[in-house]
Amino acid sequence: MPSLSIVFRKEGPAGSSTKVAAGEVLLRPRADGDRDRLDLAAIVFEHGLDGLIKGTGPSQIIVVPLTATGPTLDDMLAASFAQRLVSGQSLPSGAKAFAHYSAVLRKGLRPTKIAAEQSLEGIFLAIRNSVTNDLTDAKAADAFLAGWFRMADRILDAAEKNVDPFTTSLFADGGEFAEERA
Repeated sequence: MPSLSIVFRKEGPAGSSTKVAAGEVLLRPRADGDRDRLDLAAIVFEHGLDGLIKGTGPSQIIVVPLTATGPTLDDMLAASFAQRLVSGQSLPSGAKAFAHYSAVLRKGLRPTKIAAEQSLEGIFLAIRNSVTNDLTDAKAADAFLAGWFRMADRILDAAEKNVDPFTTSLFADGGEFAEERA
């Protein structure tokens, strides 16, 4: 199976075309009724790849549309969920709680009382802010994705163990995320 990559693409104006090239999976809801939902990771959890806009042929690229505020934790969690599904793996049942957490956060709410520097959103923002804003630049995208993949591995491992992200910090201890916590 071909290697699956994640790329970032600037999103066009509202209402612009959502056409995708062959082999692409666009991180946008496929169903018209889901287009205004603020829980993309939940859509992928609920509907799998069928919940997203896909090009013809085998999926090889996940396209994360960039907006003025993105990518968000929810966007990247959805991308990692899709990446796992394309590789033939299923999502653990505990992934649902992480999808819900990212949806609450995307609505502008604070989902937990965990200290910001130990929270999912705090670590995500530290990783996101460690690179330039332009993720269409290959060097910036690679640096961001390296940090994100470390974080996603931690999240998916916790989801396998049914850890509750609303009550448990995945980043409170250890040296792997010490810079992000600082």
